[in-house]
Amino acid sequence: MIFPSDVAKVTVQIKDASGNTVRTLTQGATAAGVSSMAWDGKGDGGQVLPSGTYSFSVSGTDASGTKIDGTPMIQGQVTGVSMSGSTLVLTVNGMDVPLSSVVEVKGGSV
Repeated sequence: MIFPSDVAKVTVQIKDASGNTVRTLTQGATAAGVSSMAWDGKGDGGQVLPSGTYSFSVSGTDASGTKIDGTPMIQGQVTGVSMSGSTLVLTVNGMDVPLSSVVEVKGGSV
């Protein structure tokens, strides 16, 4: 996730394919820029959630309680590359990600 300024609290909402919030993660003070938070694949009740498509949103609040939108990001291994019209698309963790959305590429082996 990326925040344009420091936040006092981060909230990540994870939603299932139907748009239902299945887990809410929180984190304390986080500096502006890129930071991360891991999800263990469990719901708010601690149950392991089934395989499927999930989405997430990222927001924060500053010290005065003002909402600050964060930019969600994922990290994973690229397992495919394809063209969708004139757009280069990477397959990352089973999801299609347009190359224009890629922020950084690191490591790897052949």
